Amino acid sequence: AERRPTELVGVVRRAFDLLRPRAERQKVELAVRADGEVSLVADPNQLHQVTVNLGLNALDAMPAGGTLTVTVCRRGGGVAEGGGRAGGGG
Repeated sequence: AERRPTELVGVVRRAFDLLRPRAERQKVELAVRADGEVSLVADPNQLHQVTVNLGLNALDAMPAGGTLTVTVCRRGGGVAEGGGRAGGGG
């Protein structure tokens, strides 16, 4: 577990790249919203695995399709925060 400065938006985009084939089969659109570059000190491999797992869980909950949006932004004190929203389709 090597902690180092990690760009969070890039981690989310790489996780979405892995999830995209399944998302397309399920008719789920993947979206990342970001207020520019957001970095934090973390183990990038663990952060990637957590992001993939959260994405898989969201896809499991969206069998009818929809949009999975992850928003990454800075909140006071320079702390990175993430949020997610899954919207079901029709």
